[in-house]
Amino acid sequence: MGIFELLPHPDFPSASITSICVEIERPDSEALSLTYRVTGRLANILVPDEVEPGFTDGLWRETCLEAFLSTHDPSRYWEFNLSPSGRYAAYGFDDYRIGMKPMPDFWISKIGESRSADCIELFWLIQRIKVDETGAQPLGLSSVIAERDGTKSYWALGHAPGPPDFHNRDCWTATLPAPDPS
Repeated sequence: MGIFELLPHPDFPSASITSICVEIERPDSEALSLTYRVTGRLANILVPDEVEPGFTDGLWRETCLEAFLSTHDPSRYWEFNLSPSGRYAAYGFDDYRIGMKPMPDFWISKIGESRSADCIELFWLIQRIKVDETGAQPLGLSSVIAERDGTKSYWALGHAPGPPDFHNRDCWTATLPAPDPS
């Protein structure tokens, strides 16, 4: 599907991270494969240690990789939080920040990781996504990066005016195409 470059919010730049890219693939009509590549001085970043995988609320408070996807109903959307630790969360919303509820029906798994001094790649698979079979869906990709000095940077495909707000659809500049009918 493609590789997308995230941009830091202009009011919250990172002194340590030089780039974040996300590669998206669709292994089948109900799955998304997401590879996040974070490049920079990783020794300055708070990367959570690997733990037992599972649903965890509040992951956006630390280093977290995120994806937002519109559902078949244009006002509804899903939010996925993916931690380098292997923890994850999925939420459904009825409208902009309204009706947040955990979504246990998704199968989410961290399927791999690659680290060096200046790059970490995290491979995630989200399954059982019931996507709109008839057309493209807006997609937002974002990241929160927590640094050892206490600062945070906020990365997204685009940023609306004002403070960072990944729920704002102005930030969702990617499109998930309809599944291949074959």
